[in-house]
Amino acid sequence: MEMETQGSPEPNRDVGQPSDRSSLDQLSQRLEALARELDQAADRPDEAASLVREASDLAAEAGREVETALKAASEAREE
Repeated sequence: MEMETQGSPEPNRDVGQPSDRSSLDQLSQRLEALARELDQAADRPDEAASLVREASDLAAEAGREVETALKAASEAREE
């Protein structure tokens, strides 16, 4: 069964803009969808492994986005 994957959204470096929230929301929604797909793919190890890899990549990207937002907010406070 072929799985359709969406490309990862590009990180937005303009912290505080609505698109930041949208990007994190998109990542979160895709991670939730991956969790549901993974539940259904438990008996298909190759597909499950692919889903886990994608989830790992997306989680790392979300972490980078949050870190960037926190750093920018901290720098804005210091000014």
